[in-house]
Amino acid sequence: MLGEEKSKKIQALVKRIESRKTDDSKGATYRDVPDLKEIDALVEEGVAKDKDALSIAYACYYYLGQSYGEMGRFSIAATYRYKALQVAKDYALCDYGKLEDVDGLFYALLRDRNYYVDDDCEDVVSLAKETKMISEAYIDKTWANRLKVRRHLKNDPVESSEAYLAVIDEVEEKIAKNRTTFGMGSCFEVWALKERYLAEKGIAWSSPALLNPRVMFD
Repeated sequence: MLGEEKSKKIQALVKRIESRKTDDSKGATYRDVPDLKEIDALVEEGVAKDKDALSIAYACYYYLGQSYGEMGRFSIAATYRYKALQVAKDYALCDYGKLEDVDGLFYALLRDRNYYVDDDCEDVVSLAKETKMISEAYIDKTWANRLKVRRHLKNDPVESSEAYLAVIDEVEEKIAKNRTTFGMGSCFEVWALKERYLAEKGIAWSSPALLNPRVMFD
């Protein structure tokens, strides 16, 4: 099980991550990645399936999914959200009751899995039903809506590659130090810098503006 000492370490890490957030940056950033990785390592060490351990594991995977989603790292976010859903299934099998916002987790996971490719997510739907914490009517309706909508914007799949993920922290730190514009329209400078710095690492990346020429961004 996770134990009191590890639980306190996780709480301290979350507190440190949250303390970095400001009105200008309310989401997680590259600065938080080392702490997020440490949370993951602590949770992975907890193997017992008692109620407290599963509750903490669910909360941590939920938080990790949310944090990586805020950074725009949707492939990583999807991985952690799927793990959270698996924990919810284990929790249900042990008859421990319900966990918080499993329906929201399911919705976010469908969205993340469809960010780079159109994914039917049949495994996600099956797992969600096994948790018995979401009504089948909600699952079927949400899934059907996702299949109708599909992706409304194209995004570069290279963002889910190991090569990209290995350097993106460094690239985002460099962008933060060198950008000069903020607010409306600043995305174009950020994307130009990102394309340049990734190219320096040997990674070809296309911005949303380039991949979606008929869409107006601000």
